Amino acid sequence: MGFGEGRLLYFIDMLENKPDKSLFIIEEPEISLHEDAQYKFVKYLMDVCNRKHHQIILTTHSSIIINALPPEGRKLILRDVYQEVKVLDRVSGNRVKSILSDGNSKALTICVEDEFASLKLKEAIRQIKPELLPLLNISFIGDKEVVANTVKLLNDKMDINAIGIRDADVGEDKMNRLFKLPGSLPPEKEVYENRMVQEGLYKEYNIHIPTILSGVGVVDHHTYGKIFSEKACCSVEAMNISAIKLYLNIQGLDGFKALINIIEHEM
Repeated sequence: MGFGEGRLLYFIDMLENKPDKSLFIIEEPEISLHEDAQYKFVKYLMDVCNRKHHQIILTTHSSIIINALPPEGRKLILRDVYQEVKVLDRVSGNRVKSILSDGNSKALTICVEDEFASLKLKEAIRQIKPELLPLLNISFIGDKEVVANTVKLLNDKMDINAIGIRDADVGEDKMNRLFKLPGSLPPEKEVYENRMVQEGLYKEYNIHIPTILSGVGVVDHHTYGKIFSEKACCSVEAMNISAIKLYLNIQGLDGFKALINIIEHEM
């Protein structure tokens, strides 16, 4: 008999023969058990709790065990850099797996339309809940239809937990896990056409956006960052990040807080 089997029989003997309503504390029951046995053992633990009204507290690093438990049975205990302990209740198996792998396994893939939308979303998360960023794969992949099709493909065919966050002017389709950025315009217009953002960029880069736009005529808003960065003699990414930070400081983060609550719920 292997060590895992022997340990399992010991647990079962204790659980079945101790008085009803007993309290058990079990450390890492997954040790020396293959994945199917881990899953079946958790189902047995829930059964014996129902039959004998035991209370069982267990610690685990196994995503199999986490996923086998109902949401109300999951609590993730974290210690931050200040040695303060935080407990996350009803945490998903995907999120636990991502945290335990130090972000190498992502809890959620978020599909957005373009790089600017990705930068805007990342910066908002960084300011509101930076601890989520390592757990997320935020990818810019194409227009609204491409986002919708990719989210469906990832969830239905590839077993990858995914949502879409499209531009504000597109709207939502929550039934298909498609959400939107705050506001009412495409993200580049929301940011660069904000008068106070324009004033801030004038102070930082000495560029006057209304004058630049009047000089180039009709322009695709997706190229705003490129046009303004060339005038400011900086990289496109530096220009976009500066503009996004100004926008978030001006507009506040309330709209993004609701979106980040949705992201946490979908993880």
